[in-house]
Amino acid sequence: MTATASARAPRLLVIAGSARIGSLNRQLAEMAARRAQALGAETTVVDLRALELPVYDEDWAQAHGKPAGARRLRDLFAEHDGLILSSPE
Repeated sequence: MTATASARAPRLLVIAGSARIGSLNRQLAEMAARRAQALGAETTVVDLRALELPVYDEDWAQAHGKPAGARRLRDLFAEHDGLILSSPE
């Protein structure tokens, strides 16, 4: 990038592996998002519960198509430069 080119803030997708309200992983993900914003990044925090993602079943997907939530999550991955993942595993 040249000195005259404007830098775009990195876009980070933030996901907590636990959807439970008050979960430690959700709190850590939100804290990481705030810290990334303070450092100049744009963040999108994803609520996995809101996407209503089923357990992966290729037979079902072949018969019915990919679930809307899975397609939205795929699109979110493509729209962002990086991922922050907080997981209980």
